Amino acid sequence: MAYTLTPKPNMLELNPHDVLTMFWQRPESERDIQITQKALTAAQTEGSEYTLALIKCHLAVLYSAAENQPDAITLLEEALPSLQQHGDEVTEMGTHQQLAELYKNQQDYASALRHHEAFHELYAASTAVSQTTLHQRLHALQTLVSGMYHDLMTPISIIKTTLYLLSKLQSDTEKLSQRQQIMQFAVDNLIGKIRKMALMAKLDGMSADRFNPGSACLDEVLKVAIESLPPELKPIERVQITNKTPGLELTADTYLLSSALTELLDNSLRYSAGSEAVQVKIRSINNKLTINIKDHGTGITTDDLPNLFERNTQKGSKTNLGLPIAHMIIEKHGGCIRIESNPDYGSTFKITLPLNQVAVLQSEAIPA
Repeated sequence: MAYTLTPKPNMLELNPHDVLTMFWQRPESERDIQITQKALTAAQTEGSEYTLALIKCHLAVLYSAAENQPDAITLLEEALPSLQQHGDEVTEMGTHQQLAELYKNQQDYASALRHHEAFHELYAASTAVSQTTLHQRLHALQTLVSGMYHDLMTPISIIKTTLYLLSKLQSDTEKLSQRQQIMQFAVDNLIGKIRKMALMAKLDGMSADRFNPGSACLDEVLKVAIESLPPELKPIERVQITNKTPGLELTADTYLLSSALTELLDNSLRYSAGSEAVQVKIRSINNKLTINIKDHGTGITTDDLPNLFERNTQKGSKTNLGLPIAHMIIEKHGGCIRIESNPDYGSTFKITLPLNQVAVLQSEAIPA
């Protein structure tokens, strides 16, 4: 049976997954072996250990197809430690399977059995992990759907009830206006929840290669975040920003990062006592940006802190979506978020983000 392989001389420039794809292919000519041998020689001085291991696996397959089984065995055995260290269980399983077959052909049945058993151990472990992960995700989804059912039904019920009352209050202008305001609030609430669900689904499906942040001005990010807050929270009066750094820039998606800050500020404003202000403190040091958002609310209990950013966490009868969304966005930006809370002094969200570029506008940094 003839197999084809398109020669790729610049193998070191390939993504490791491209090399892995080549690993399972077969040679059409001696030239493929020569090309891969040259790549192996170059990788020994220029490539990473993992890339070197993948090239060895590929060359071993070429040797095996060319009936050079002893050299194929040597290369595969040399590649195994790097594959194990890198955690590439898929290629490791394939290598064990290939070695088992090669040793069987060489009538070394003890070695063949050893690699056969290693293959099945890895396969069984990966299957068990996959099943466990699937059950965990299904459970989380069930919890989320259950919570969101009540969250969505509450404003819908308010709208339905209000529509009924409106039909009975056509002659009472004042009460009619009040009911219209209630219904408008319920509609806005419903739209907000649906938007959060859509954003969370977008973040779940956003792989690393689809996340393409650009240059963003922190001032603009904060401005958008504050303007996106509900007017009833009085964000313009209550959000106090200290340690401003005019013109500070970072690599970020302005919409997503401002959405994360909006969720955190919304939480802090809602749980602050009365009309207490929320302080936002900004610092940049050692190419790191820190944003601390401090409220003066009732604080968070020690039992609730560990699960605060889990999407299935509930506050009373409400499902918490805002904080998990903020957590996901900040992590996608290569940052981290943690919270410190004291029942007597409120809570502080502490955000750390990488600063790839710090640019202070000359017009603001240098006096005229």
